[in-house]
Amino acid sequence: MFQVWQLPLVLVFIVAWLAGGGVLFRRSLSRLSAGKGITLGKGVLVSFLAGLAGCIAAGAVFVVCHKALDRPVVSLLIAAPIFPIMAYLIIFSMFNYSPSQTLRAALLPLGAIMLAAGAVGAACGIPAVYTRRAYLQEQKHIQTTRIRLDRLFQAMSLKPEKPPKTLQDLLEISGVEPAWLKSPANDKRKVGFFYLQPNHLSSPDDTAGRYKILACDFIDNFANYPKPGRTVLYATGRVEFLPSSSFNSLLAKPENKAFAKALKEADQ
Repeated sequence: MFQVWQLPLVLVFIVAWLAGGGVLFRRSLSRLSAGKGITLGKGVLVSFLAGLAGCIAAGAVFVVCHKALDRPVVSLLIAAPIFPIMAYLIIFSMFNYSPSQTLRAALLPLGAIMLAAGAVGAACGIPAVYTRRAYLQEQKHIQTTRIRLDRLFQAMSLKPEKPPKTLQDLLEISGVEPAWLKSPANDKRKVGFFYLQPNHLSSPDDTAGRYKILACDFIDNFANYPKPGRTVLYATGRVEFLPSSSFNSLLAKPENKAFAKALKEADQ
């Protein structure tokens, strides 16, 4: 996931790649030009074409390996050598130098570009990996929470005219496990969901209970995740995850006035 703060790093790398690479290529190639100096513009062009070709080739190899292996680190290790190889071939094709001469001329500029790319890639990539992992973990926990709340509602539905006073009362029903009461996003609580006993459960087609909250996450369950919010169980049995802003709008509905008051006290 690309973040806005990563943009300056990318821009600095591009400038360093073109300007710095151009200067280095100009110096190294001028030594082999038999008195004919290489202009800075030519050096920048070499840096651009060699770097671009290397990036495209290495990127293509990474994508193919990642699709086949589904192991990003291994795919990166396989693709990394492709960059200097392709860049070297581009430089070799642009000048009438021997392979060894081209290698000596390209070694320092390409090495500097790869070090800079590695530094920028690490600075951008490592936070992105952790953000991605946190997002996937959040989605997994949301899905597990939906399943658990759905199972709890099924247990309540055995006596829809007399809902339990607390979620713990559901443990007396055969088949209900204590793990169902826990939030996968916050296992510190024995009961990970706030519940307020209604007068009765609503049928799925009952419009009056469509937005009436039966249970939801406590505020700290998903507070530290990329997209804070709460999973909601409605009186009709419908379950969904709502961002914090949408959840607050739901609490403001008249049918949730009592629930909102009780939840505010429970969250403190």
